[in-house]
Amino acid sequence: MDEEFETEYVKHSLLGRELVEFCPHALKQMKVRGIDKKEVIGAVEHPDKVGLNCPADRERVRRFKKKTKAIDVVYKLKKDRVLIITALFKTFPARR
Repeated sequence: MDEEFETEYVKHSLLGRELVEFCPHALKQMKVRGIDKKEVIGAVEHPDKVGLNCPADRERVRRFKKKTKAIDVVYKLKKDRVLIITALFKTFPARR
């Protein structure tokens, strides 16, 4: 049977809000992909790229872990919190 995920909240100052909400979808995808909450928060706090393609009511940022690997985080700013929608790894070919 599939593991059930429930919304989790982390008290952390981020983008002018004091709370970070991880929705069940984000938590499930993070577990499958081996991404932890600290990595997600770090990517939103200190992105290497911003304004990446995503739906109009959301933001997508990228934080490089290595030259060929990055974490992308999709989130939505709510009045009182940052809602994390998903997180994923992106890989890039090595440059010669």
